[in-house]
Amino acid sequence: MEIILNGISYRTNSESIFGLITEKGLNPSTVVVEFNGSVLKKEFWKDQTIAENDRIEVLNFVGGG
Repeated sequence: MEIILNGISYRTNSESIFGLITEKGLNPSTVVVEFNGSVLKKEFWKDQTIAENDRIEVLNFVGGG
């Protein structure tokens, strides 16, 4: 299916937000997800299904000093 990921069209086979995060190789403990305009708490990632044309923003936190 086609979704909009960080403003760009993206094809995925993942059925959930958690699946998308792991598909992208991201560490779930270092990202925040906005799903169709609302921040989605981590406890809902496995249950939140993805549908065609959903808009998802994934922000990855990077430490530094």
